[in-house]
Amino acid sequence: MAVTIDPSSNPASASSSSSGGGGGAQPQFVGSAPTPVVAPTTLLALEPSPPWYYMHHPTRWGLLGDEWLPILAELRIDPGVNGVDKSGSPVEAIADHQLQGWTLIPWTVIPGGYVRTYQGQKGPVSLSIWQTPRQVAGRAWYDVDFEGYKSFLRDLVLRGIIEAPDPSILEAIKRVQAEKLSGIAGDTAKGQAAREREQAILDRMEAAEVPTRGDA
Repeated sequence: MAVTIDPSSNPASASSSSSGGGGGAQPQFVGSAPTPVVAPTTLLALEPSPPWYYMHHPTRWGLLGDEWLPILAELRIDPGVNGVDKSGSPVEAIADHQLQGWTLIPWTVIPGGYVRTYQGQKGPVSLSIWQTPRQVAGRAWYDVDFEGYKSFLRDLVLRGIIEAPDPSILEAIKRVQAEKLSGIAGDTAKGQAAREREQAILDRMEAAEVPTRGDA
């Protein structure tokens, strides 16, 4: 609250003479309306991170639940890093990845985009829309909506934004899993448990399907 003294209400010399040298009149204070106190904005205690574009390469598929779904990578728009120029333009980096067979997933593929940027203690923090930041007593983390993200991946295939995988790619992935299984000795309880676990994964791979447009 701002405080001022009104000099017109403090004739010190007159008061001093009329009171017989009693030390002068007390000053009069004039106040103003208080300025509302605004609480500081809470800043996330997460490390800074730049926004990104999702990308997909035809060889990157994985078993998520009971489906074969695309495994996305991130092209981070970090000035001076991975082909992004110092001004932050990713044009050349995008062109380079496309020449290598990558498909860029534009932000506009879903309403409002798939990246959100928050203010952090050390700088901007970028998270996907499936990551919800939490912070308690200075400790920060984020919850992940895995089902929502899987729906996004499925939708990319159903809409034809990402092409269905070549069957040979899935066969190669299953072959790697079979080799992993055959390399586990089952002559101990621990080994037998590991074999059962990896066999279950291989069985799921064999039964899994790729989303098709007829599923939409």
